[in-house]
Amino acid sequence: MKWNISWKIPVCAVVMGWVFMLMLPAQTSLAQNQAAIAAGEQIFQSSCFACHGIGEAQRVGPDLAGVHERRSQEWLEQFILSPQTMFDQGDEIAVALFGEFNGMVMPDSAVSDQQIGQLLAYIESRSLAVASAVDANSGAAEPAAVIAAAPASPEDVSSGADLFQGRLRFENSGPACNACHDVQNDAITGGGALAVELTSAYSRMGGAGLTAILANTPFPAMQTAYGEKPLVEEEVALLVAFFQSAAEQSNQQQKNYAFNLFISGALGAGFLFGLIPFIWRNRRVGSVNQSIYDRQRLS
Repeated sequence: MKWNISWKIPVCAVVMGWVFMLMLPAQTSLAQNQAAIAAGEQIFQSSCFACHGIGEAQRVGPDLAGVHERRSQEWLEQFILSPQTMFDQGDEIAVALFGEFNGMVMPDSAVSDQQIGQLLAYIESRSLAVASAVDANSGAAEPAAVIAAAPASPEDVSSGADLFQGRLRFENSGPACNACHDVQNDAITGGGALAVELTSAYSRMGGAGLTAILANTPFPAMQTAYGEKPLVEEEVALLVAFFQSAAEQSNQQQKNYAFNLFISGALGAGFLFGLIPFIWRNRRVGSVNQSIYDRQRLS
């Protein structure tokens, strides 16, 4: 018995066509999502990596792993666009972050709404990958080990100060730091006022945070200045050593100032309490009214 299959060929073609049409939107959506994640990764590396990690050791700001689960999409979009505005408006989470991270407010960004969406897509994707890796390994995340940096030598601190104020040129010919910044330190003769003062930068950001920012700065002005003239690893280490020394000296000077002020006040008060009786040693003792009364009575 022979089957006539000529009529089945068009039917199969139609079915396959419908299947392809049904799968096309899903494939397109997947491709678009992958493109958004890739674009978000580039944004993260250029603008966020210096201060934030995703499942890594904490830098200047909080670890962003799982942040999409802790915060709403709307809150994240608003915060990325203008953290300063949310802090000024008294947003509870923004204020809490300000207090937790040494009074530092993340600078407002110039990214578009589309780029914010791409950035959040990457953070979510990376967070899921980190969580999967943790589950596969042990089911419990272990904090990244923090290796204490070796104490900087006086020579390193001096070289860092020279780099900061341009007495020693950067290898890639980038501008000296004191063109825009200042540090209150005896080793610095003067600095700029175009950008934030950096005396307490090490106290606020720590060595890891400063290292990340200097090696891969997220700030537009610094990206313009050092984008094609990046600092080399040794220069970054020397600058961090100088900032650490400047912060420690500033803290010690503040403690010494408070102590010296107390001692000076105590000595000054003691001197005055001793001088006043000496000056008034010949002053008459007694009531003026009593002497007037005595004269009136005798007369």
